[in-house]
Amino acid sequence: MGSEYCQCNPKDIVPAKHFYAKGKVDVFMVVSLSDYLTPETRENLDRLRGGRGFAEAIKNLEPANYFVRDRDEDKILDSGHDFQVFRRHLIKDWFFTTYYFQKELVGVPDDPQLKAALNEYEVRIRFSRSGFLEIKITKPTKKDGEKLIEILRDLMELRLANKGNSSDDHSTMLKLSLFCADKFIENFSQEIWVNEGSEPVKFALQPLGSDPAPPPYRQRYITLFLEEIYCKNCGNKRIEADKLRQDHMGVLAAVVEGVLVQDENNELNFPVIDEESSKKIVDLASWKNDLCIFAPERALIYFPHQKIFISGRDKTRDVDYKYYWECISRGIEHTVVIRTALQSIAFSTTEILENVPRLTEKVVDGEISKEDTQDILRMARLFSYSFKTLPFLRDILVPSSSFRASYAVNKFEYLNEVLHIEEVKDYVERNVDELVSFVQFFSSMEVQHELNQSQMAIDRAGFIITIAALFIAAPSFLVDFIGFPGVNNPWGNYQLWLAILILVVIGFILRIYFKEQIKETFKMIRDNFQKTPPNK
Repeated sequence: MGSEYCQCNPKDIVPAKHFYAKGKVDVFMVVSLSDYLTPETRENLDRLRGGRGFAEAIKNLEPANYFVRDRDEDKILDSGHDFQVFRRHLIKDWFFTTYYFQKELVGVPDDPQLKAALNEYEVRIRFSRSGFLEIKITKPTKKDGEKLIEILRDLMELRLANKGNSSDDHSTMLKLSLFCADKFIENFSQEIWVNEGSEPVKFALQPLGSDPAPPPYRQRYITLFLEEIYCKNCGNKRIEADKLRQDHMGVLAAVVEGVLVQDENNELNFPVIDEESSKKIVDLASWKNDLCIFAPERALIYFPHQKIFISGRDKTRDVDYKYYWECISRGIEHTVVIRTALQSIAFSTTEILENVPRLTEKVVDGEISKEDTQDILRMARLFSYSFKTLPFLRDILVPSSSFRASYAVNKFEYLNEVLHIEEVKDYVERNVDELVSFVQFFSSMEVQHELNQSQMAIDRAGFIITIAALFIAAPSFLVDFIGFPGVNNPWGNYQLWLAILILVVIGFILRIYFKEQIKETFKMIRDNFQKTPPNK
């Protein structure tokens, strides 16, 4: 290690005081697009999301005001293929155009918290094939760097937390994200038609407001993207990644876990992490002077400023090394969106499953009403939409099918593990299996009920035919019986009563045999009579 790098003894270093950093912090928000749809078209989103028709429709949408295509993002995607980070189909089918928010074109908001945030952050936004808005707010550090602990303090919005519970204490980053999302949605006020199946399906976007109650469903992930960490104790010399790994792993753990403590002097400080916990921090960087650490809520990327040579499609060229890590950062955002889509399906299917015990009991007892049947059909329709999205998600979740080089695949395999994506996917599939089982059970009961109804209808028809035949044959029977030879003697006048008794016995036997059919027939007559309005 050369003299241009920090070689301070760890015992002489106070990280909260001596560590400064240069770079940026990306706060990535995934916001449900459903909340930005008109109520009558909201359910259509579940039918459309993930499909090719939906992708083609929203991929071609371009905002007319306040936003411009982010050319730097285009360069990242272009470099991603040359770096062998992204496969071409991932870029083509899943990475939609990113737009940069031109905040100088927007009128100054009245909210002082929001006004200050607009000055501090850059905002980028795009649609997602999974049916979300992807919003990235970026706060660059000052040109000369900032205290590392102050970067974390701002990220945790501790200044707001210390104010109390006033109406202005809502998350600045959330407020800014929703404000920009509204400005973005205002560009698409007309109806949008998606070619899906034989008939086009429409959905229409509408602004939500910058401070809705409750706020829309969302997920957040933070990436600290640092190009330099330097030490004030030794004259602003760069601290190499290897030295951070060896001597200051506790600080790195605090950074990715987002934890700060207050010491006995009422000063903010990094917590002391025990050695065993430090060993659980996994650095996925391939080179000695890089850091790439993933945690459930945030990531730390640290790299030197340098040029590297890569073999492009046309020729070998030199590229700023930061673009490789920008590609990794873009891959992180994509993975977070996929996890959010799975969590959304998990939430909706769990909500549907809550009604299954009640409906199952009614189905078994035969007390299912028309309203219950409509609920079951609607429930089946809602969760059937997940069958369209799940195959896309399962395919794109396999890192080797989305990313090319082994160093990229290894990183995103570990990120999937950190984000517990496999567990969420298994949970969703269990929910879907249970719902399928219930619908199959309901369908079999419906079939059995229809068969029973058909058999009862046949039996009722047989009963009616038998009674009609009896009434037709009875007079002839009486006449024939009375006129039968030998009946008048020795029975005399008893032959009529004997014939009637025979008819009564026949009727009694029919009553026993057609008991249920008689009840159903009278019930049907009574129900029809009750439904018939009285004459005025």
